[in-house]
Amino acid sequence: MKNESKQFNIHKPHLPFLVFICVASALGGLLWGFDAIVISGTISSVKSQFALSPAMEGFFVSSGLLGAVFGSGLSGWLSDKFGRSRNLLLAAVLMLLSALGSAWAGNIELLVFARWLGGLGVGISAMVCPLYISEISPTHLRGRLVTMFQFA
Repeated sequence: MKNESKQFNIHKPHLPFLVFICVASALGGLLWGFDAIVISGTISSVKSQFALSPAMEGFFVSSGLLGAVFGSGLSGWLSDKFGRSRNLLLAAVLMLLSALGSAWAGNIELLVFARWLGGLGVGISAMVCPLYISEISPTHLRGRLVTMFQFA
């Protein structure tokens, strides 16, 4: 049996919606850079509030990256099992829980866990966003639309 790829005919009225979906999906890439910028501005306050040792300070900063490693590692299996759009929703929920946990953290352990959850969401979105964009894009626009993730 011949394996044929189905291409959807994107008419001009549907193009703005497609671009909107791709831009919204590409914002997952923005969150990676946003986290790196935000943590550099808050580290001095967190360090003084929780009296962090240099080792704990390093662990606090790197906890988001550790979560991203696990998230990106799990994202292939998760996206095959549950689908791309559900994984993007999972990533968004994890990042929301991370933001709420970071805002209400009463101790450093909860703050580190909240950052790890956010990193998990960022890792998932970093792997699934470009894949999702490439799957919903028509062939003649695919390269341009996937590039949005890199520019976000």
